[in-house]
Amino acid sequence: MLQYPSISEYVSAIRDSSENLDKLTHLKPVLDNYGEPCRSVGGFAVVFKMQDEDTGKLYAIKCFHEDQVNRAAAYEEIGKVLRNNKSTYLMEVNYLPKELFVDTQMSDETEFPVLQMDWIEGETMETFITSHYRDLDAMKKLYEKFCDLALWLRTKPFAHGDIKPDNIMIKPDGNLTLVDYDGMYVPSMSGQKSPTIGTRSFSHPLRTPEDFDENIDDFALASMSLSLLAMSMKSELYNSYGALDRLLFSDSDYKDLTNSDIYKELYSLGGAFPNLLDLFSKCLFSNDKNNKTLYDQIFDIQTKGPEIISFECQEGNTVYVDDEIHFVWSINNATIININGVDVSDKVAFKYIIKKDEDFVIKATNGLKESSSHLHIKSYPKPSIKFKANKTKLRKGKDKNVRFTWNVNNCNVVFLNVNNNDYRVDLQSEKTLSFEEFADVRLKVIGIDGIRIFEKLIRINVFNESDVQFASDKLYSLPGVPVTLSWSVDHAKEVELSDVGKVCNRGHFIVTPNKSVIYKLKVTDAFGTKYHELNIQMLPLPRLKINIPTPQFENNMDVKLNVPTPNYTSLFPQIDIMGVQLNAPYAPSMDDLGIDVKLAPRIAQQINLWADIKKIYKYYRNKLLSYE
Repeated sequence: MLQYPSISEYVSAIRDSSENLDKLTHLKPVLDNYGEPCRSVGGFAVVFKMQDEDTGKLYAIKCFHEDQVNRAAAYEEIGKVLRNNKSTYLMEVNYLPKELFVDTQMSDETEFPVLQMDWIEGETMETFITSHYRDLDAMKKLYEKFCDLALWLRTKPFAHGDIKPDNIMIKPDGNLTLVDYDGMYVPSMSGQKSPTIGTRSFSHPLRTPEDFDENIDDFALASMSLSLLAMSMKSELYNSYGALDRLLFSDSDYKDLTNSDIYKELYSLGGAFPNLLDLFSKCLFSNDKNNKTLYDQIFDIQTKGPEIISFECQEGNTVYVDDEIHFVWSINNATIININGVDVSDKVAFKYIIKKDEDFVIKATNGLKESSSHLHIKSYPKPSIKFKANKTKLRKGKDKNVRFTWNVNNCNVVFLNVNNNDYRVDLQSEKTLSFEEFADVRLKVIGIDGIRIFEKLIRINVFNESDVQFASDKLYSLPGVPVTLSWSVDHAKEVELSDVGKVCNRGHFIVTPNKSVIYKLKVTDAFGTKYHELNIQMLPLPRLKINIPTPQFENNMDVKLNVPTPNYTSLFPQIDIMGVQLNAPYAPSMDDLGIDVKLAPRIAQQINLWADIKKIYKYYRNKLLSYE
């Protein structure tokens, strides 16, 4: 392994550059205020500021003090790529393997390689941040410039390999340039190992030398962009978390990001940070090409405004007053969406009642950038439609003529539509039509726009009136005698029997009234409700009073008997064709009275009257029973 000179030995050699340089003898060192060659020292090299004495152009000469495997071959490939990708973000390099003679005690060699580059006026990002972090406007501009650099670099087939503030120069015009290409990857190096894994505070914690492709800068670019964005919003963060070897994130934060203080601090800033931090934390789960989509999203949020693909009213841009209109949209890369100030971020559509001509603006933001789109909705007054019929229910076989009247405003043309046939009519008129069956009659109105059709419907119905038969087997009866009610109803919607409730359209029901009563059958049809009545009357029972003289008994033994005179009052029925039933009182015989006497003929006749009464009773009772 080649041993390189010390920094002081390089300084001595550059001081006499005209004697020690081979091909670059025209370059002389630029001296500082102390008469020493201007230089900056890095981890692997020292860079001297040189000037072409003939042209005055400034160059940088990089002298290495640590060895790197295949450095010469690597810079040969890197130089080709840089020459073919000219950009303000890059500078051309020329690797000269035995360019500088150094009298050194560190090695047996005396001729050492140098890297010739254009001199970049300005300061490193690290220096700039240290002096400008309190200036939010300056930090905002730096953040935007860095995002532009990140977007450009991520589209290239090569990678820098060690992105950090100290390797980015800020020119006086604010533009950025990448320096130090020792760890650069170019396509011809595919399959090789990386000479560096980057600076830990800006390198994925799982990165190894085997990770060497065009994606190795993604993590550093994402980490730095989040830090710069945060510092452009809150300068105190750099005091709390910043340091010379990092911005806001440390390598220890990457090991448990979501529980780190800086994660919680940035999350509280709101805006795009919750979404950005969620994506960034997912990148830490692994370090492979699958993370590219996550990095794409991180930079889309930061560098691309929301993309409004479409914004439209489903009903079109010409509607009518009081219409409910529905807006739909398709937007990429947005976290907050509103229409005329109404938040619709969690919706897929937005409905609105239009009252007049209105402008609608949809605004979409991702917390950093905003996009908007505009719609103008014109609204016409709706036609005023008055459409009436003198009746809508016709009695079949009785009614058939209907008179229609209408009056329409705010329209172009009016049609009367009968049974799907259109007849053009005046805006204000009337017409009488005849109907035998059901029919729909519409007034069709074409609106002011000449396209939209408005209509009002009148439905003409033709119904049969209900046909009711309501009867009973008796119109006259006595208390406790059953009466059978029967009915038959056609064309009815509903039938109800008083004291019973809803019944079928045909049926019978037995009642046992104790007094005169009116039974009602409630029948509802298309034309309303009607009541049909049956009056069942109770018959009065006559009273039959029979006074029987007390029998006179002859007693040859001078025995006197005092027998009470029986006085019987009996309900005596009045017989009619309807029939009744009566339980008459029992008339006792002389034996029943316990009297064993010999009666005179007259007395016997009086006593036999009881038997005649009983026969009469039985006759009428049997008659009554025959009617049941």
